[in-house]
Amino acid sequence: MSAPKAPLLVRALRGEPVERIPAWVMRQAGRYLPEYRALKERHGFLRMMSEPDLAVETTLQPIRRFPLDGAILFSDIMTPLLGMGVGLRFDPGPVLDRPLATRADVESLRPLDPHRDTGFVAETLRRVKPQLPEGVALLGFAGSPFTVASYLVSGGGGKGEAQAIRRMMYADPDTLHLLLGAVAEATVAYLRMQIEAGADAVQIFDTWGPLLSRREYQAVDQPHIERIVDGISDLGAPVILYCGGAPHQLEDAAATGVDALSVDHRVPMNEARAATGGEVALQGNLDPAVLFGPRERVEEETERVLLQAGARGTVFNLGHGIWPTTPVEAVEGMLATVRSTGERICARAAAGGAR
Repeated sequence: MSAPKAPLLVRALRGEPVERIPAWVMRQAGRYLPEYRALKERHGFLRMMSEPDLAVETTLQPIRRFPLDGAILFSDIMTPLLGMGVGLRFDPGPVLDRPLATRADVESLRPLDPHRDTGFVAETLRRVKPQLPEGVALLGFAGSPFTVASYLVSGGGGKGEAQAIRRMMYADPDTLHLLLGAVAEATVAYLRMQIEAGADAVQIFDTWGPLLSRREYQAVDQPHIERIVDGISDLGAPVILYCGGAPHQLEDAAATGVDALSVDHRVPMNEARAATGGEVALQGNLDPAVLFGPRERVEEETERVLLQAGARGTVFNLGHGIWPTTPVEAVEGMLATVRSTGERICARAAAGGAR
């Protein structure tokens, strides 16, 4: 018997020919869904994330409502830190009891044992997998070392953490690299656990990396992302790197060894394709604000993104996480357009038309 066909999303991430362009939405199991808000009101974010029954339900909520091609684990980029002795809580965003400021602080971090410290994540993935519709991929994720370390150094959310870690980058670079190395090592173990538990692909969120200059990115951020990619490559799951609004970093981000780059709406998909030489798949990149426009504008802008991206190596997504007040009907219109236009683009490519 022949091996079962890989999910559409996985095939697109590998740059294989597909029958239509797949779609999922960053933060798709989130605050814009009334069923999510009801669940969170009863249980709170940390409990929803760390109790598999609740995490499974939250992961599946958008899949029941929309024709999505990927279900992303309901969790947080800070989850691995729960096992590293940093005193993490959510109020409502991540808050650390004691930010890391010295080399001794970094050396005191406990090495992550993902099965001991975050086994609930693996259990959630194992339970979600058999409940997904046929052909829907399961996505795991983690934060990039630079992004996670930004929170560790600042102690909380907001753009202040980028300032704190950038100060450390020049005031104490040795300590910074020690910290980034520790987070990278934990991330390798954490993502390996997710893939072994059933994740078909994983995404690394490099949320704060785009604030670095190209030279800083090459010296500080890129090597640790490469370390993660190399550390999970033997498992065969495609890796997506979210690099946001970073046109100056696209070439270097593509060189990390990832299979796909996720870019935001400030970088047109055709320009991102040219900047990366077609070496990686691309994910994106509708502006989340578009979903507040009239349906015809949502459809028009969605189609524009798809036409810019082309058929091969394309995954449709927003350019950033979906906003909490997004109208649900706008998501429905967007995904209907992705389905119809994406099929047409792929059919034309298969018949030998324009890419």
